[in-house]
Parts: sequence; C-alpha cells; structure tokens
Amino acid sequence: MTAFEIIQIDEKIATLRGLYPRDYSKSNGVGIADALIAATANIKQAKLVTLNRKHFPILTDLIIPDQKR
Repeated sequence: MTAFEIIQIDEKIATLRGLYPRDYSKSNGVGIADALIAATANIKQAKLVTLNRKHFPILTDLIIPDQKR
C-alpha cells in the first residue's frame, strides 16, 4: 500500500491546466507544473499542501504548513 494515490490526467484536468497559465502566469508566475497540480487538486477537490502560496492563487482551499521548525 502506498501513501499516495496516482491520478490519471483526464480531459477535465488537462483543459483546466491549459487555462491557468493564461490567466495567472504574468501576475503570479504560474508555470506548467504548478498549473497541472492546481488543476488536479481543483478537479479532484483535494486539499493542496504547499509552502508556495504565490503559485497557487487559483485555489482557495490551500493548506499552508507551519514554517517554524
């Protein structure tokens, strides 16, 4: 058993991934990889854990871990 689920990229994810860089790349530096991650989280209604809020302006349901260690 693995700790991660492998998610296949389907048409919905791919279409949404294509829209994010167009809408957010200039203002937030959203690249192809970040757009794919954001689109997948959005379509699958998954929470995204990141230390880089700037690259995910698309998602409002982000988990920002405590950076103090």
